[in-house]
Amino acid sequence: MSVIHAPPKQEIDPKLLGTIGGAFVALSGVFLRLWYLQVVQTEEFLARAAASGVSRLDIMAPRGLIFDRKKRLLAGVRSEFVVTGIPAVVNKNKWVMDEVVALTGADKKKLEKKLKDGFRRPNMPAPLFVGVNVDVATNIAESWGALPGIDVSYQPMRYYPDTIDMAHILGYVGLPSERDMDRLGDSVTPSTYVGKDGIERAHDTELMGTRGSESVVSSKKKAVRTISRVEAIPGKQLILSIDLDIQKQANALLEQSCRAHKSDGGAVVMIEPSSGEIICMASRPTYDSAIFDGGVSVEDYAALSEDPRHPLFNRAASGAYAPGSTYKIATAIAAAKAGIFDTARSKYCPGYYQIGGQKFRCENHGGGTLAFMTAFSKSCNSYFGSWAEVIGKDSMRQTLLDLGFGQKTGVDLQGEVSGVVPTDKWLKGRPFFLGHVVQMGFGQGYITATPLQMANLVALVANNGTQYQPHFVKAEVGTDGKVVPTEPILARNFELPADFWSSLKQAMVSVTQSGTAHRLGGISGVTWGGKTGSAEHSGRGPTHAWFVGIAPMENPKVVIAVMVEKSGHGGDVAVPIAQRLVSAYLRDAAAASSLPRTESANAASPTSR
Repeated sequence: MSVIHAPPKQEIDPKLLGTIGGAFVALSGVFLRLWYLQVVQTEEFLARAAASGVSRLDIMAPRGLIFDRKKRLLAGVRSEFVVTGIPAVVNKNKWVMDEVVALTGADKKKLEKKLKDGFRRPNMPAPLFVGVNVDVATNIAESWGALPGIDVSYQPMRYYPDTIDMAHILGYVGLPSERDMDRLGDSVTPSTYVGKDGIERAHDTELMGTRGSESVVSSKKKAVRTISRVEAIPGKQLILSIDLDIQKQANALLEQSCRAHKSDGGAVVMIEPSSGEIICMASRPTYDSAIFDGGVSVEDYAALSEDPRHPLFNRAASGAYAPGSTYKIATAIAAAKAGIFDTARSKYCPGYYQIGGQKFRCENHGGGTLAFMTAFSKSCNSYFGSWAEVIGKDSMRQTLLDLGFGQKTGVDLQGEVSGVVPTDKWLKGRPFFLGHVVQMGFGQGYITATPLQMANLVALVANNGTQYQPHFVKAEVGTDGKVVPTEPILARNFELPADFWSSLKQAMVSVTQSGTAHRLGGISGVTWGGKTGSAEHSGRGPTHAWFVGIAPMENPKVVIAVMVEKSGHGGDVAVPIAQRLVSAYLRDAAAASSLPRTESANAASPTSR
């Protein structure tokens, strides 16, 4: 008989239970951790991943240097520490911005605006603050783990040795707006500095160069190994036609004159007539472009914009004024074109010119019968008003348009205005009476022009009817060091008999020798000529003071236009400014021409600095 034994009762080993329980807890922890990392922290890790792994970093191209005509530096490049922030990371750690403010002493609102601008590429470093010192840069670099998304780098940044006298010409640079990105296309990233005004904007493409790139393997945002590198190509160098000495002197003289005559502002333009090169373009009041370094605050920009003297306004190219009697040069050209110019033509002037019941004053002489030379040198409104009446509305307007008035000169600068020639299109149905035609003859009424346009007019006279487009860039220098001069662009060729140009120039000489500019307008050893103007305006106060001139008359090297707002007569106010500037320029040019040829050649290379 068999015996069946019951199986022995199995007892659970406490150690095994502990092991299983521990494993369950551990697996649960891992599961929860994975859930937390993959679900809760997904966005944060995506942002971190953008700063890790293989990264492509842009290398900013140094902007091209800018020099004046004597190869003196006007706009340079120097390396500075730049604090950057990755918008996607910093935005999730808002406290970081307070730490950056504490370290740099920067305006928090300005930093936040720059971070906001960078959100077009949220995972790429955006410049926040330019120019921190070495100690601050070191602190930021060493405390990266404590400042998520913040870094510091050494970058080539634009600077200007003279931030006041050249402000209206050079402009300034800044981070691109949406409009800048559309304007410049793929050549720009949100961290690229672009031209915002002046030459910097007009010649942005040449100055920007080509950015480089570096591909690196990174861990925790620290570069571990460089895979590849493409060096940045600097922008082209520009040699401007501006003479910095004359530019500074023009600004100083304008400032003195404005203070002496309680004027709101003024402008000077000097051009080399044989090429259209602009030697000087000064506008007062001006501003300090240093305010735009690293970005201007809303408050500072508002203060500049709302200043009643309008310092941001370039009066030389953007200010359209009644030109007054300087316009009589254009009237003489219109008379020659109409076939009625005659130096022997005389007219009696009782001190005014009357159209119906309206009288136009003529203050610059004692009345009597005058022929062309005297009428021009004494600036007789009656004489030139009567000429405009004979020429007629349509012929007068067409000649002014043919001379370039009522349209932009095409100068390589932002903000140029066209001035006014009262065409039917411009009038838009408003009446245009005979009195308006007469006023065109001596530069009043609807007529307006910029100082740049008036300088361009006398450049045409200097060249006996040939006019070149005014421009600032004298030459470009490529990265290979090759200098490429700018070819003059012919703007117009106004064909009239040679004896007309000779008579007009002779009349302009008489202005400086015996006419309205003779008291203050002499230049020792130089025969020069011009035309004064005292233009009425819609506001109260004295007339705008004008003078335009050519020197030397026998072989023109320079033409000039000077305008000082609401300051009085051109012969008293504008002529002394022109006389000093033209004297200085011709004296300097004569000295330069006497240099040995080898010395001149060495001075011509900007890379020899």
